[in-house]
Amino acid sequence: MLIQRCSALPDNFPVTDDMVFLRGQGSLRNEMKKGNIFLCDYKILDGVKANLIDGKQQYLMAPLVLLHKTPDDKLMPIAIQLKQTPADDNRIFFPTDSEVPSFPHLLIPYTRDTLEINFFAYFLISKTGIYPKIAAAGVEGMMTILKRSLSSMTYSSLCIPDDIAERGVEAVPNFYYRDDGLKLWDIIQRFVQAVLSYYHRNDTEVQTDSEQQKWILDIFEHGFLSQAGTGIPQSFTTVADLIKFVTMVIFTCSGQHSAVNSGQMKPFNLPG
Repeated sequence: MLIQRCSALPDNFPVTDDMVFLRGQGSLRNEMKKGNIFLCDYKILDGVKANLIDGKQQYLMAPLVLLHKTPDDKLMPIAIQLKQTPADDNRIFFPTDSEVPSFPHLLIPYTRDTLEINFFAYFLISKTGIYPKIAAAGVEGMMTILKRSLSSMTYSSLCIPDDIAERGVEAVPNFYYRDDGLKLWDIIQRFVQAVLSYYHRNDTEVQTDSEQQKWILDIFEHGFLSQAGTGIPQSFTTVADLIKFVTMVIFTCSGQHSAVNSGQMKPFNLPG
């Protein structure tokens, strides 16, 4: 109901030819004259107060979306601005963004299914789920264990080299979790270092990356309730800081999750 042919860009949508046509392969003015440029302007949502659902704040954007009818007769989005007023923190997104491997895209393969699997896990641990029927702790006991575990969780406990050292178990024989875990950590760390060092040549580039700084601050404030005692960083000051944190995220979502989950005996003869 909102899409319309675009003959002139709105003043608050500063898209240029260089942004949407690589190597000068097109012109917005020419494509507009041909009737090939379309616009969806969601200004009706601008300033609308977002709802609270179960005590959690929801968010609304008021985007502008520019679309191009290509020679093969496909209508493709070529520029998206999430908010109505142009600003430094209101960047314009382009299709080429997803083709360039950068910091956020590096984490997608490791976190893309996290919300879904956690949603389904809710049905296992709810009062009417399987967990209360098979676990000695039950739901109430499980909540007690979770609270105690979270209250003692630190950044170093999430980083296996630091965790092993702090617990003093470097020389425990036949400790396969440690031996395999440290190898996996090293492999992941070298991969992350190679990728992030390419895009962040020095510490200043990390310090001035506003999106990454907001990301880690959001994790500190909402994921760890601003508890400085956890050791979770509130900002990234060096490339090494960033590399360590991303390594921890990938290790936790892959090797660590497998270590604490795959060894469980299944209560029923379920596939997988």
